[in-house]
Amino acid sequence: NQRVALVRKLPGMSSVGLRLAYAPTDQVLDGVPPVLEWLNRAASKAVVHVRRGDKIKHAKYCPNEMQLATSPEHIARVLRRARVPPGSSVYIMSDETEFDFFKPLRDDFGYDIATNAHFPHLTTLISGCKAPGVKNASCENFLLFAIEKEIMNRLPPRRRFVTLPRHDIAHNRLYLMADF
Repeated sequence: NQRVALVRKLPGMSSVGLRLAYAPTDQVLDGVPPVLEWLNRAASKAVVHVRRGDKIKHAKYCPNEMQLATSPEHIARVLRRARVPPGSSVYIMSDETEFDFFKPLRDDFGYDIATNAHFPHLTTLISGCKAPGVKNASCENFLLFAIEKEIMNRLPPRRRFVTLPRHDIAHNRLYLMADF
């Protein structure tokens, strides 16, 4: 169960507060166990939410710094600072479509990594998302995000890493953009 607080100023009113309580559906909860089983094989584990697709292209987010912050080298540096040792299982939540982008985390830094591409039940959700401009019933990007967010919630906050600080989920203070 997650809480989101929304406050908005409306004309003629000081502010209006809304609270939204999110309870994951069975469909979301059913997607979690295979990834948790994989994560739990290692003595140490972490989840890293790596925003790349939309954020590295938008001037608002300082694209050059975002590129550096979400690089495998920097992710490894942040994990080491947080005492997530090489050999740990690291699930990467990302909109990066090329899994090879993260291979240096495994090959050069020794982390056991996985993304949704390693789990058929997750890959199937977004199988129809790759064709640009084509609406497809097999594009469940939000459902994938909801499942991955629930996976992240199953780890202690010190093992949750995000690209930009968030207010809707407790995470490690060492977020990826903190150095930039």
